[in-house]
Amino acid sequence: MKIKLLIILVFIVLFFNKSKSQSIGVSYFFPNHGYFSIPVAPLTYSQSFQLFDFFSIAPGGSLFSIGGMNLKDLPEGFSSVRPLAGPFHSVILNLQGIITIPIRKIDFNLKGGGFAFYNIDLRLLDGNIDRMIASSEKWDAATSDMKFDSKIGYGYLYGVSLTYYISKTNSLEFGANVYTGLAPINLRGTYIGGNIGGQLEKRVFPENKSKLDFSGIEAIVSFSF
Repeated sequence: MKIKLLIILVFIVLFFNKSKSQSIGVSYFFPNHGYFSIPVAPLTYSQSFQLFDFFSIAPGGSLFSIGGMNLKDLPEGFSSVRPLAGPFHSVILNLQGIITIPIRKIDFNLKGGGFAFYNIDLRLLDGNIDRMIASSEKWDAATSDMKFDSKIGYGYLYGVSLTYYISKTNSLEFGANVYTGLAPINLRGTYIGGNIGGQLEKRVFPENKSKLDFSGIEAIVSFSF
């Protein structure tokens, strides 16, 4: 329902407002407890629509190559400071409201909104999962056979940016956004492990409603025209 509402809002903005500017740029994503992620062509694109003098709405999109992300809502007793999913590609659509404070040739922008994302070719970091299980069970080693779901996720974002005008129509923007999102992953399966010199034990991973923790900071440099 929230995804459909976001899509409807994007279409309303596109068809009923006049465009102020378009921008294309490079953005890098730094996941919480994850691996550094790089952009994939066509990098990051957004289009700004002026609603009032100092307020606009900007739908946009990005395609990232995610090195690794962590999971939330794992069963009690299981946790990891290392990422548990990755690498994969992630398609992101967002819609932000922007309050602009002009200061001569520079605009200071406050941003906030929502985003939806879908992960392509999502995989697990099996080695990190095995280490998490061994630590949780207090074993010397463990090996797992896990399955998961790959579904659309959503969340909210907020950030700030500075826009420097090169001319009346062209500008450079430097900014950062904070993302907080979740996608159902429902990690499940079995694992085997034990201590050196002891017997191996096979167990079922406890039932849970685990989610991909799509949270972190995005750094952006873009050109508007």
